[in-house]
Amino acid sequence: EIQKMYFLPAVRGYGFAKQILEHAFDFAQQAGFQSCYLETTASLWQAVKLYEKLGFVHLSAPQGQTGHSHACEIWMEKSVK
Repeated sequence: EIQKMYFLPAVRGYGFAKQILEHAFDFAQQAGFQSCYLETTASLWQAVKLYEKLGFVHLSAPQGQTGHSHACEIWMEKSVK
């Protein structure tokens, strides 16, 4: 689980978040997972744009009982098969 991944303004735009997430996707695939799921909020619109670029699709409802669903109105999933 990756939580609250923030970067200082001075290092934003260099692709570090994308690199970290790509490593997580590779690990998930090698570990036999079929998808990655996330919950976020519209106020983090820059993150949502990144997730969309990385292949996440929007879901209409949360999956499972993560404990975050009450604070997050955006749910997304990405296949890593």
